[in-house]
Amino acid sequence: MHPQGFCEICRRVVNWLHTIEVAMMVGVSEKTVRNWIERGYLHLWEIPNDRLLICEQSVLGHGRGKGRRPAPDAKKIDEHRGRNRNL
Repeated sequence: MHPQGFCEICRRVVNWLHTIEVAMMVGVSEKTVRNWIERGYLHLWEIPNDRLLICEQSVLGHGRGKGRRPAPDAKKIDEHRGRNRNL
């Protein structure tokens, strides 16, 4: 289960993901995810101990981000979601 909270940019309650989850979900490196964050493509929530959580809606392309990043591979996202349901 992912933590939920209000995303100020999406203006709704969303699931928040860790950078490694986003990287696995989309099929890129964590460095790429961090680059997308720096460019404003993904919505960010900084939590204690310098940890980052990312708005799932911004990853899926439904968020109201500043820019656009490459669309994720929908098949990989579906596979990732299926794996998480079985945990």
